[in-house]
Amino acid sequence: MTKNRPPTHFFKLIFIISILLLFCFPQTALLQTTSIEYICAGTDYETPVYVIKTDYKKPTIMIVAGTHG
Repeated sequence: MTKNRPPTHFFKLIFIISILLLFCFPQTALLQTTSIEYICAGTDYETPVYVIKTDYKKPTIMIVAGTHG
């Protein structure tokens, strides 16, 4: 007697093909501009600030980091 199981190999094949198609097609990247500005320019505490701008209108993030020695 055989069990009535769904053909899982078919679903696995469809899953693998869909993953391959997802990663094989190139994704478009937004155009961006990068600029460098300086805080306290001309002093011993001159610090570069990197500003990256895109046309993406969603929430943004600001990362603040420093090196202490």
